Amino acid sequence: MIGYFGDIVFETSDKKILTFTSFKHDSAGRWEKHNVIGTKPISEFVGPDLDTITFTINLNGSYGVKPRDEMEKWIGLVNSGIVDVLVIGTKALGQDKWSVKGVSEAWDVIFNKGELFSGKIDVTLEEYIESINIVTETKKSSADLDTLSESIKALQYDLNGEYNAKIAQTGVADKDTLAALNGITSIIVKGHKSLVILWIQEKLVNYGYLKQGAYTDKVYDEATFQAVTNMQKNWGRPTDGVLRLDTWSIFLNN
Repeated sequence: MIGYFGDIVFETSDKKILTFTSFKHDSAGRWEKHNVIGTKPISEFVGPDLDTITFTINLNGSYGVKPRDEMEKWIGLVNSGIVDVLVIGTKALGQDKWSVKGVSEAWDVIFNKGELFSGKIDVTLEEYIESINIVTETKKSSADLDTLSESIKALQYDLNGEYNAKIAQTGVADKDTLAALNGITSIIVKGHKSLVILWIQEKLVNYGYLKQGAYTDKVYDEATFQAVTNMQKNWGRPTDGVLRLDTWSIFLNN
């Protein structure tokens, strides 16, 4: 896996190629000019502006993707105003989340009955700063980072024991860990029982979304499900209780 934006996973494998080219990340400052009679204006730095990211996604039916479906996903993100984290490798880009400001489609090869076989999408993202995350995502101390690393190690241990993930217990949410989590998305439904669920429950208790003793240990019960949806709502994720990578990113970074 290369990375992901919400539910859209960029990957290259023997079955599917969905990646991007011409990736560009722009940062700028905000300046105000104060006019002065008879001389040049005085410049005043106001602060950093919102970053932008642009990239191109080349789509080809030979590589296990349906170009028209992929295009519709991105158009849906534009029209719904959904914001989400952008992760490349194991690192989230930017201070907070990103909005999809624009999408441009180019259709290339079209088969009989209008089936789109190949094309491309030009995507423009703009940084989205949400006040709730500015408060919660302050710079972590070394003690906080050590605690988070130990927590991720425990998750990796549980993934190996419960789902035979065969990943290294590094304490870092690397690509293998993200792939393992992505692989159990459809497995974790109401009633599912595992030590990974207990790990989630302990996180939710620490965050204040779940009350100690109000849930069944290791079971994705109704109380745990509701706690997950409440967290998703506060973080701008789809509130369906599904543990996709965009929801796992909350657990892995806090």
